[in-house]
Amino acid sequence: MVRQATSGEPRTRIARVVSDVAEDAVSAPLLGLPLGIRAAYAALDAGATAVAFEGSAAPLAEVARARGMAVADTGSTEPALIIRADALVSAELLKRLAPGEIVTDVDGHPVAGLVAVPAELSPLAALARGRVHPFEEDGRLYAIVPSDAQTRREAKRVLLRGLIKPQDGPASRHINRKVSTWVTARVVPLGATPNMLTVVVALFGLAGGWFAASPLWGYQILGAFLYQMHSILDGCDGEIARLTKNFSKHGALLDSLVDDLSNMLFFVGLSVGVHRSLDTAWPLWFGAVTAVGYLAITYIQFRKVLRETGTGFKATFWDTEKPLPLWYRMLHASLRRDVFILICFALVLVGAAPGLVAVMPFAAVGTLAASLRRTTR
Repeated sequence: MVRQATSGEPRTRIARVVSDVAEDAVSAPLLGLPLGIRAAYAALDAGATAVAFEGSAAPLAEVARARGMAVADTGSTEPALIIRADALVSAELLKRLAPGEIVTDVDGHPVAGLVAVPAELSPLAALARGRVHPFEEDGRLYAIVPSDAQTRREAKRVLLRGLIKPQDGPASRHINRKVSTWVTARVVPLGATPNMLTVVVALFGLAGGWFAASPLWGYQILGAFLYQMHSILDGCDGEIARLTKNFSKHGALLDSLVDDLSNMLFFVGLSVGVHRSLDTAWPLWFGAVTAVGYLAITYIQFRKVLRETGTGFKATFWDTEKPLPLWYRMLHASLRRDVFILICFALVLVGAAPGLVAVMPFAAVGTLAASLRRTTR
């Protein structure tokens, strides 16, 4: 359902994506998807169960079917969610529409609405008769018709801003996402898929561990930098998946496995590098404990998450409904992967790699103990 209706209100489950402009305007990709398909996804995310494509948007019906959408017949006069196929509108805004309401862009042009279509009117003409729903445009509420270069740039900015997740750590939000979304915006038009970026991220992680194993400080810095780039680019595969609605059952599992293996490879590599630079054995022992700890953590966490969700989305491992004390939330934020990797890069940069290697076994053992405790709750 597009909106939770109160008793007596008309209900609608069909969305109509309509257009009277040139077919190119609705089928041209915007960051990986045609505008008309984006409109359909917005309707489905708002609660519609099927989508009809009308006017110059009709050819998109086959694209929608190929993507697994339920495509409906057209011509109904019942109240329906109507969306211009050449517009970009947020699902959150569509959810707020009451029967008879429409939303307009900044120039006052009708973009979408929850209206009935009399037999003598076209859907767009019926849309123009609706009463305007007021809203202030922000990251969740927007209605844009990307008809020129300026409005297309604004539409892209809106889509890229929407890739920031509420659970992003401070380093991801203020540093990593700025770089990863810049990369994503440039590789999506080239046809890049989430799994392609996962492979690239894995190569950065592998190279980071390789260079960190050098006894030379400069190469260790390069390894830490590649590890940091791995952390930054790690967001691209998920960003591409959300932009293009290209999700796979095992994508999250593969992404999480790459993350954990990259962590282990870097710290094992850095342990070898410190051993070679100091010509002493203790870094190898500390590196071995870290590696065993990481393998055990990975097994325990994936076992629990796969059993509970079946997707391998490991970010849910630490989720809890219990209120957490402030000290724990602050510690958890400082040890988030994005923050932790940035700290590792800074420590290697200032020549503190031996200290980092010395601390890692204790961090691994502590995380292992916390993971074991989490699985028993």
